[in-house]
Amino acid sequence: MSNYSLDAEGRNNPSGVLVNSSIELYEGKTQTNSTVWSSLDAPPLPMVERQSYILPMAVAALKETITEKGITSKHILIGLTTGAVAEMSWALLDPRRPVTSPEKAREEGIVPYMPELPLPHEILINYNQTVAHIRGMHTAPSGLESTCLVLVHGLDLFVTRVSPSKTFDLLKEDFDYFLITVVLVVLTTTSFVVKQLASKKIVKQAWK
Repeated sequence: MSNYSLDAEGRNNPSGVLVNSSIELYEGKTQTNSTVWSSLDAPPLPMVERQSYILPMAVAALKETITEKGITSKHILIGLTTGAVAEMSWALLDPRRPVTSPEKAREEGIVPYMPELPLPHEILINYNQTVAHIRGMHTAPSGLESTCLVLVHGLDLFVTRVSPSKTFDLLKEDFDYFLITVVLVVLTTTSFVVKQLASKKIVKQAWK
């Protein structure tokens, strides 16, 4: 089963609670042969997976993270009317989340379905700062696969970077460059010396 389209949108209902609907379209239960195609054959109808979720706060803007190669996990950025910006894993918005937790879903890492999406303070990317009257958000690759640049605009501008799958391609700030340099120099020198000794040994054996 392969996914070829997805959509997520939020809407306010009369009760003031935000209902978020997540939709994914799949080719079907069997994989089609993309190498054989005919205009006379009708395309298979897609399978639609859809679930709705409740957010405890009103949403002003939604945007997904983007990286260079698309290898990093997808996260959804949620701009709230309170001025906060939350970073939520796409796994929580996956429409395949089962009401129960069968073995197959557990093996795929799909979490059980819960109608209300939590918004703890730990997922806020602007911390104690707020962006008044958020009008939109923009994301762009940063040049590193692990990092995505985020711009939130309204009455204020807020720019930051997020790492959905952690900074797996960045060195830590306390990385010991001096030690690594010394080790590389020693290894390079040792390999050069060993190569010269091996050459001399071969020459001596040839003269015997």
